[in-house]
Amino acid sequence: MNGMNYFNWHFGIREGGSDTSDNIDAKFFTENYASLVRESLQNSLDAQSDETQPVVVIYRFGKMELPSSSQFYEVEKYIQGCLLLHPNRNDRVNKAYRPMLDYIQNAKKNGYVGFLEVTDSNTIGMNYDDDDERCLNTRFYSFAKSVGNSSKDNDTRGGSYGLGKAVFYKHSSMRTIIISTKTEDNAVAFEGIASLCTSKVDDKKREATGYFCDNDLEKPTTDATKIPEMFRRTASGTSIFIMGVDDSQDNQKYCYNEIKKAIASHFWLSILHKKLIVEVGNDRIDDSNIIEVASELFSTSNEDSPIPYIETVYYAENGEIDGYVKREENIPNLGKCLLYVHKDRKGSNMVLNMRKTEMLIFSQSMLKGYGYYGVFVCLGDEGNKILRMAEDPAHKQWSSRNCEDNEDKTAARRAIEAKNKAIKQFIIECFGGQNENTSTISDLQNYLYMTVSEQELESVKNAIYGIHSGEKQKEESAFKIPDLFSDNEPTEKANPSNPINVFFIEENISANRDDENGELEGGHEEGGGGGGGYVNPKHENKYSQEETGEEDGTFLKPIRLKACAVYTKTIDGILYHFLRIIPGCRCEKLLLDVYAIGDEEDSNDEIFIDNVFPGNLEGENRIVGLKANQDERLEIRVKFEDNMSHPVTIMAYEIA
Repeated sequence: MNGMNYFNWHFGIREGGSDTSDNIDAKFFTENYASLVRESLQNSLDAQSDETQPVVVIYRFGKMELPSSSQFYEVEKYIQGCLLLHPNRNDRVNKAYRPMLDYIQNAKKNGYVGFLEVTDSNTIGMNYDDDDERCLNTRFYSFAKSVGNSSKDNDTRGGSYGLGKAVFYKHSSMRTIIISTKTEDNAVAFEGIASLCTSKVDDKKREATGYFCDNDLEKPTTDATKIPEMFRRTASGTSIFIMGVDDSQDNQKYCYNEIKKAIASHFWLSILHKKLIVEVGNDRIDDSNIIEVASELFSTSNEDSPIPYIETVYYAENGEIDGYVKREENIPNLGKCLLYVHKDRKGSNMVLNMRKTEMLIFSQSMLKGYGYYGVFVCLGDEGNKILRMAEDPAHKQWSSRNCEDNEDKTAARRAIEAKNKAIKQFIIECFGGQNENTSTISDLQNYLYMTVSEQELESVKNAIYGIHSGEKQKEESAFKIPDLFSDNEPTEKANPSNPINVFFIEENISANRDDENGELEGGHEEGGGGGGGYVNPKHENKYSQEETGEEDGTFLKPIRLKACAVYTKTIDGILYHFLRIIPGCRCEKLLLDVYAIGDEEDSNDEIFIDNVFPGNLEGENRIVGLKANQDERLEIRVKFEDNMSHPVTIMAYEIA
């Protein structure tokens, strides 16, 4: 093949240090095609050249025809060296590296290596500088040489960890890729890279990463005339060839289908907004057919289907259709954001979260019981910078725990809390225009569709918390309505002739700040020992059914709360969480474990209680000295140490 004779494999001699049994630290990434699509498309969107035109990315299979004597196959001896150096890890190494040797032997026999090409256009390419110092800050060096580093020069872009490159190697039967890139200044760089483990070749220990290049310095080729023609780019952009793949027709069909599903699931919005066009084999996906493509790949009954969310944005942006709402809002700590809601009684009550690249990061359950599909997009540069820092390596989560320093953690927490508050307020306002007398208990029973008027939300004392008994009956008695917020005694059964609005509170008992009047949130979990909904993973097994106590033999018996809700109110500059609960049983010695964990669904960050009334604080998060009669409503005022609003987990016990 033209030009391939210039190249050889170079694995540096390893001087000391511990051996590497697997050079791909990809615990955040799997071998499925969703990870590959998410990483590759985000990289391309981050490198967009002309923002008035869409980025185009192509996925296609191909063959690199090679004689069995080609230097490219020399990677085989380094794979054998991995097996030689790690005899004590024989099972693991054999499982990983024997199939690589088998693939190479078959490739030699067949006369070619199959590959999957991922190539983009309308992108700036990866710059490279031959100078040893300056090259460290180039995009090519960050991708090809550096682990856990990214040189993406825009703080609002993704990929801050630089670990995503591992997913390309995971799809290669040879753990090998070839990179060919060209910048807008017509500078080129070309190199093959194998990511193995430390090996032993010619009685010398070798580095885990090797480079297929035309020099002994392991630098990429920057002479376009030496680049094999099939890898040579004619325009700016980057092509990554995942070498050593199964190119059978059956596998191609399977892979193309999985790639299209990942595109439709994670990048439908960037396609709908004409930022991205993707070609998969012979199929083209753009704004004109993304809904059709998604409909072919997903059934409407599939809970993972993106179709309801695509339609939410499409119809909210294209015409005055009842039930589809769009809002552009400047949110504190985030800047310009887009919010979309489709009101649908059978809706998932989920909000998809995205940043400026318009790639799906994660879906979030919020305000269950309304019936809606939601989409949130942060477009503000400052917000994107903060959320990028809070994003995990796999681009599937925003959490302050992902930030490196305390200042960034605080900024991320405030941004995420502002986001969640804005989304919830938007959803509430979308449903606030309904006639207060439209939903009877029977209506709610039939449709399992519950809502709350804006007036009810603003006036805590008039809010009603509805609990479903769990039985799908036609009789209205399936609903029990304990009155948490009026001055009346709790009612065991509501009169179905009196139409009301029911505030069905989400599982995560989340309290949002309202400095003036206090804003109600809350939760109820039909399962769960304490009835507190979301449980911090750190504490969900903290107590067994019977926990031995003091010497007198006391133990804790879990109690399922009949109802609970949380709201916040600021008094003299101090923000308090008010916990309103109905234990549902007589309890002379009631104990509550109360945890605030940041307004992030998966956060494990603990915020301790400063003071509580009534009751006494025992330790950092335990409230004792409480008692309650059956169906008696209790209100406990809690102040957390950081004086901020948080989701709250409540676990209730009786001291026996």
